[in-house]
Amino acid sequence: MMSSRSRHVKKHLEKSMKKINTNQGQSSVITSFRLNSELKKKLENTSKLKDITVNKLISGILEDHFAWDEFGSKLGLMIMLRSFYVELMDLLDKEKIIELAQTVGKEDLKALINFVHGKITLDSLVKETEMYFKKIHVAFKLTSNNDKLSYIVENNLGTNWPYYVVSILNAVLLEIGYKVTNAKYEKKSFSFEMVKKR
Repeated sequence: MMSSRSRHVKKHLEKSMKKINTNQGQSSVITSFRLNSELKKKLENTSKLKDITVNKLISGILEDHFAWDEFGSKLGLMIMLRSFYVELMDLLDKEKIIELAQTVGKEDLKALINFVHGKITLDSLVKETEMYFKKIHVAFKLTSNNDKLSYIVENNLGTNWPYYVVSILNAVLLEIGYKVTNAKYEKKSFSFEMVKKR
């Protein structure tokens, strides 16, 4: 059952979604922007460090904004320092973290995916999972083998964080005919697979 907060967020997200145009399948266009010289210099330096063009850097920044940043305030996302987050995660016991992931976390993730993609599918869940890991600067590796997706994820967010991630993903996957299997937890990393339910 959805909480009134979740219903309010979902209603707001559905309304806002109508205003967003995705660029999938659209051709690129040439445009220009006026930037101050300091910002231009930062873009050029960053593109050199990343070994990409300024155009690709700006496109990536804008895509991140429209795929994640724009929705932050609407979804109640907030910035928290890593050390505080780790301490907070580890204050709660593993069972409480799993319970929160399977209830509040699941509903919030579903609202985000519906808002950004319009539908919860394996593909949209994978895209948002990848975006989440990138935004919190966590290294991960995703491989596809036959009928399963395998993740290996760095853990620098405390003892309980991997249980949160695996539990929230499994809760959403179960609703769309998939599940998490073979979850393994190490001190500095964790791994799991996404497979179709049988």
